[in-house]
Amino acid sequence: MAATGCAAKRQWSVPADLSRGDATTLVGDAAKAGELGRLLEHAEATVFDVDEERMAELLRAALATGKLSDSQKATAEWMLHDVCEVNARGAVATDFRFATAEASENRLLTFAQGEPLLMLLYNPDCDHCRQVIKELSAMEGLPRVLAVCIEAPAKRWEATRGQLPAEWTAAYDRSGIMENDLYIIRQLPSIYLLSGDRRIELKNPAMSALKERFSQK
Repeated sequence: MAATGCAAKRQWSVPADLSRGDATTLVGDAAKAGELGRLLEHAEATVFDVDEERMAELLRAALATGKLSDSQKATAEWMLHDVCEVNARGAVATDFRFATAEASENRLLTFAQGEPLLMLLYNPDCDHCRQVIKELSAMEGLPRVLAVCIEAPAKRWEATRGQLPAEWTAAYDRSGIMENDLYIIRQLPSIYLLSGDRRIELKNPAMSALKERFSQK
């Protein structure tokens, strides 16, 4: 006997948590439903700022479908190649010059060679930077911290560097990190965990991830 009635067509919806699940499957389901653009918009709003590696997975899968519009493709390629893949985990960190109270000329790749670094790119007048600095200073087991002042005049750095924890290395950018896009700064502070050979182990990790890795005092 033929079935009576008509089953309602099930609508596709963006998964609540795009940080989980196989990226190719998530993107494929969205593409089949004609909702790939909506998935990427949701990913940009919920994933991009907290997990660039995951965002890169989603972007690569989306680009591989060949179903993005020209404008969507241009945006996805920019996000992937010009943001997510710049100074990504596993790469050698981009070198730059900086000054400290002890020396006017230092370079990232030769500073404290062999020692891991937690590098903090910050602005002394940024409220969020001050909050993160407070939270980091409450952690135990941190490697040497290199706090590099960017986007502020040198005189402002000189006037405020004493507010950093005494055991940190206070530094001032001499290479124009922001102006020259040496590091893609989408928000401050920007944090990188670097190995002794200056390979990037963590890029802009969530504070929760740092708290899991390093204990509280």
